[in-house]
Order: sequence, then C-alpha cells, then structure tokens
Amino acid sequence: MKNTINTTLTRQDAEAPIALELNHRAFSDVFGLGLILRSKGQRETQFATDANGLQHCKQQLEYVQNQCLWGLQGIGGLMVAANPSELCKDDLVSVGALIQNLAQLAEEAIGHMENVNSDLVDRANQIDDPKQAAYHADVHREAGEIRRTRSMSYADAVAMAAGRLSARLADAAATGEA
Repeated sequence: MKNTINTTLTRQDAEAPIALELNHRAFSDVFGLGLILRSKGQRETQFATDANGLQHCKQQLEYVQNQCLWGLQGIGGLMVAANPSELCKDDLVSVGALIQNLAQLAEEAIGHMENVNSDLVDRANQIDDPKQAAYHADVHREAGEIRRTRSMSYADAVAMAAGRLSARLADAAATGEA
C-alpha cells in the first residue's frame, strides 16, 4: 500500500512543495516520516502537512509500532525456545541491544502518534466562522472581567460569561435589536 503525503516543506532550489511517498519500507519511510514529524517548530502549531497527510503519518506510525512489537514478540519466542547453555555472553548482549532498540523505536512511535493526534484534534476544533470567533472572543473578554471581580477558575468564569452573553443575545433577539 503506497501513501503520498503532500507537505508544505520545500527544497532550497525549488518552489514546489515536497511530496513524500510511503509504502511500508523500513529505513526510508521512517526517515520520510521524520521530516514531517520534525517540521513542527517552536512557533508553528501544526505539522507541515494537511489532515489527510497526518492520517497517513498516523497509520505509518502504527505500522512501525506494530512491527516493533511483533519483533519483540518474536525475539521472546526465540529466547523461550533457545537452549541457554548454548548462548554466550555476546549472544545475550546482541539480543539485549536488539530488544532495547526495538523498544525505543516503538516508544518513539507512540510519542509521535500522541503529537499527531493532538494536531488532528486542534485542526478539528479550529473556528472558521468570523461570527463564531467574535462570540468566543466576547466570552473570553467577559470571563476576564468576571475573574477580576470574583475569585474563581477560568473555566467557571467562561461558563458564567457564556451564560451572561447568551442571556444578552436572547434579550436582544426578543426586543429586535440583534
């Protein structure tokens, strides 16, 4: 299965954005994923791809995680079947290093999946409607005023502000001012 991920990343010598093709190869696909997963800078809030690209990244990370876990399971099965008296110290050190590397790769994939999921949730919760954005700004300002006069959490102040603004909007609609 081949996935193409369009990015906003560009080369220095070209203006066209880079498109990555992932199809469950080992090193090159993990390297390609790394370009996207490291594209989130200190000021940027999103990865350098769209929501579809993030879904492909998430699927690829799940694939990497599963391959690592299956590899660990296979190593465990071999160790159970092996005759310990026939293994030397170097054999055990090699198996230990392999287990450690697979576990670290799986752990890293899980961490990246959490970041990708956060980005997907943030994108889904963006406000595109200017009227809705203005309402949210009014709620935020009202909550700030409430917190200056009362000792309460921001969440409680937002709930109170939303209630007040809803009542004002309902009154304005009833009197025909809205």
